[in-house]
Amino acid sequence: MRLMELFSQPDNKDPRLNPDINYLDDLKFYVDNNSEMLSNIFFPAVKEQQKSNNPEEAFKLYIKPLKFAVEKYCEEYDLKDVKDEIFTDENLSEIAKRFATEQHNHINNKDYE
Repeated sequence: MRLMELFSQPDNKDPRLNPDINYLDDLKFYVDNNSEMLSNIFFPAVKEQQKSNNPEEAFKLYIKPLKFAVEKYCEEYDLKDVKDEIFTDENLSEIAKRFATEQHNHINNKDYE
């Protein structure tokens, strides 16, 4: 018996869908610690955010890179079959806003100059 099976609720058929698992924070950590993904996938969005004058809409620049990151994350951690349940459009917008806010602070601090 696996540890996840031991502590999962009987009505929760798939322990990967346990609401106690914060996949958004884990995805953020995954991206932040993957230098290749940051350089090749997310940094172009940061450059576009630097050029734009609309910080409220900047999160939209991160949706496509996040979808790519979700694919890689789910492939690596065997979550492909539950990906759509875990990473909804609402969740992706939420984490995209976190990325945009974080990068806005870096841009304002002139960290990329």
